[in-house]
Order: sequence, then C-alpha cells, then structure tokens
Amino acid sequence: MKEHLVNLLFEEYKQQCLFDELVKKGVELAGICVNNLDIIIDIVGFPKDTYIDKNTVEYDFNFSRDILMHQYYEVYRLLAAQQKIFVSPKGLEIESGADTETVKQNLLEYVNWLYEEFEKWENGEYE
Repeated sequence: MKEHLVNLLFEEYKQQCLFDELVKKGVELAGICVNNLDIIIDIVGFPKDTYIDKNTVEYDFNFSRDILMHQYYEVYRLLAAQQKIFVSPKGLEIESGADTETVKQNLLEYVNWLYEEFEKWENGEYE
C-alpha cells in the first residue's frame, strides 16, 4: 500500500514542480491541480478538517490537516530546489538534481511519518 501512496505523491510532486516552473515564467494556473496529497491523507485515515461554521475561519480544534500538509511541503521544497521537471512523450519526467529514487525515498519517509502521526491521533496523543 505504501508503495502506491508514494507513487501518487510522486505524481503530485512532479505536477507541483512543473506548475511552479510555469508560474516563474509568468503562466498563471488555477483550478487544474489534482490534489493527491489530500487523497493520501484520506487513505491513511485522517479525518477532514472540522470547522465550527463553514462561513468562518474558526476551527473546531478537533483536527486540522495543516501540520500534515506543512510537513509534505517542507519535503517538497527541499527536493524541488534540486529538480527540473519536463514534459516528454512518457509524461512528466525529472531532469538533474536528486534522482527519482532519492525523491521516492524521501516521499516514503513522509508516508511513514503520516502513519506514525495517524497512530498518535488514534491513541489520543495528537496535538
């Protein structure tokens, strides 16, 4: 299962790298991103963010996915600084910097961390 989650995250990673490059070149993108990260967090078992009122920004404080997302974006930021993503006949591919295996290893570490955090949440240890 974790291998599949890493593959989904890898596609998210490549997509985000490409979008970041396009934005740097002045291309504005909105609403075309597939959010695999949310799907992975769902699969691991975390609940959705809970709100007191959908018309406000107040949280119920029972759960927020922010820390889970933040940790992924830290991994992404460190890896993306080393990457170039390009479109080939095979799809999105990585050029230079950390190789595919290094990226996937870092993403596997993130998935393992997610499972550890989920166990803490289930045991009532999550902040």
